[in-house]
Amino acid sequence: MILPLKTKALKIFLFSFSFFLILAISLLAYNSRKTKFFPIPKILTSNWDDTESLSTHVSAYGKAGAFSFKNLFFFKENYLIGNIQDSPQLDPANILSPNHNYFYEIKNCDQEHILKMNLKHASQKFTGTTLIFSASKYFRRFQDHYFHFCEELILAYSILKESDRSKVDTIIFPNKRHWEGLFNQINAQMIQALFPNAQVINSTQFAHLSKKYLLKFDDVVFVDRQGCHTIEESHRYNNMLVGNRSLTKQEHVRDLKDALHQGIKTYKHPTRKPYITYIQRSTLRYLEREFEKKLLKDIATQFPQYTINPVKFENYTYPEQLQIIRNTKVLIGVHGCGLTHQLFLPNDSLVIEIFPKETRSMDYAYYAGLCGHTYYGLSPEKGVISQAGDCSLFYGDVNQTITEFETTLVTDLIKEYTSDKQTSGLSELLLDR
Repeated sequence: MILPLKTKALKIFLFSFSFFLILAISLLAYNSRKTKFFPIPKILTSNWDDTESLSTHVSAYGKAGAFSFKNLFFFKENYLIGNIQDSPQLDPANILSPNHNYFYEIKNCDQEHILKMNLKHASQKFTGTTLIFSASKYFRRFQDHYFHFCEELILAYSILKESDRSKVDTIIFPNKRHWEGLFNQINAQMIQALFPNAQVINSTQFAHLSKKYLLKFDDVVFVDRQGCHTIEESHRYNNMLVGNRSLTKQEHVRDLKDALHQGIKTYKHPTRKPYITYIQRSTLRYLEREFEKKLLKDIATQFPQYTINPVKFENYTYPEQLQIIRNTKVLIGVHGCGLTHQLFLPNDSLVIEIFPKETRSMDYAYYAGLCGHTYYGLSPEKGVISQAGDCSLFYGDVNQTITEFETTLVTDLIKEYTSDKQTSGLSELLLDR
């Protein structure tokens, strides 16, 4: 039977409406799932008035990209600095790297103007210490990546340690909505463990708040990735920490490690034998399976004092990953994000990084230097090519399968490391507690 035209149109309308309604509900559910670690029913601020100090004090840490402020203001699309005190040599234009899209600018502003704005507009303030992870349009894409976010976290933590700040009350990502981490929301779990009492505000929440209120921050630690990359060393090596090496000290990184293990609650009794953990990968870059099998067999045969532990970290929760790392003294893997875990190894561990042919990147060598680990990079065509702290220019395409590799390179390095620890009176079975 042929339906009347009006009936057909009604059915098409109802079908289309139902489809888009289901799609909208699905998107809302997906977005709520992505932010499940930090639902903020109400952003905690307090009132401020014209009796409070409006002058700004700003201190630079390291060479660039790392600052702290006393009395920083924000309204709509501008950070406002009220007549810089004590640091007249610091140009506000140099805090955010010029000619890059941040969505926000920093402007010098006399105190009288800020006072008038306070009288004219509704205002709120953030008391205590606020961490601001600033990022330009280009660099904000790095903030949900485990390795790259750890760079920013190390820099912020170093400023907190250097300035003797013991508590963080608010953390803001003014340029990033979904910062929680690409896999298992690892970044969110780190923040929650390190700063359990801090409220976290993403870019959407911050934009909404700043359009409604003139904001005052009593105390700010400000980290900007683009600013770090204005340092020639950081730009050349594509690593934001390299140019600020005087700020990022080994004791800060070890304190960060201890605080994370304590927050995640991975300080359990160590295993009977420490692990040699081998990071298995199944995409982009990995050791061809026949070489991988031979390597694991050789290690298990030659080093019975260790437990050989091949793992695919994506199959574990983040606390489980950290518990594995907590009991690991030798970490081996092809160049990749899993090697970021070396930040949380026991002190004085061994890290072996395997590179595909004709490639090089110093990211994890630099982390090893920060941590004080023994580190070696291995290349199929060059053998041992680097040690901890090495800053060599990166080159080549790392996204290759390694089809040729001499496995004795790895076992010889483990043997040397184990021998050195025994000679110095240290037992490789003793994990730091």
